[in-house]
Amino acid sequence: MGWFILLLGVLLIVAEAFVPGFVIIWFGIAAFIAAIPAYLGAPAWVVAFVYFFAVAILVTIGRRIVTQRISREAMKLRTNVDSLPGLKGVVIEEVDPVCGKGLVRVGREVWSAVTEDGQKIAKDEVVTVVRVSGVKLVVKKEEV
Repeated sequence: MGWFILLLGVLLIVAEAFVPGFVIIWFGIAAFIAAIPAYLGAPAWVVAFVYFFAVAILVTIGRRIVTQRISREAMKLRTNVDSLPGLKGVVIEEVDPVCGKGLVRVGREVWSAVTEDGQKIAKDEVVTVVRVSGVKLVVKKEEV
């Protein structure tokens, strides 16, 4: 019976690769834990009790720990517009707050821009993105 429980554990852990959410892996780990009393010759009810107890503990505690760690790492990852503040760009059309015009190239993208301090920034100047305001970048001239 012990080999069957180990095989079940391996199959469940492999199945986790195809199912999202970190659910099945806990049943596989619990099967490994339940295989210990099975190999020691414990009665089937003891093996079943150990298995269900291990599942209960692993699912409630283990899944919470793993999902919190993954979501914490995902929150640190800045993508799209959130990744722009702090990046440097080049003015490709004078940024003039009076006319409300100006274009800045950041990476491979061209954005409309306004200045943080209300001053003009000439073409070919290097700027730093302070924040994104709607569809425009708020920039400041890079100090040299």
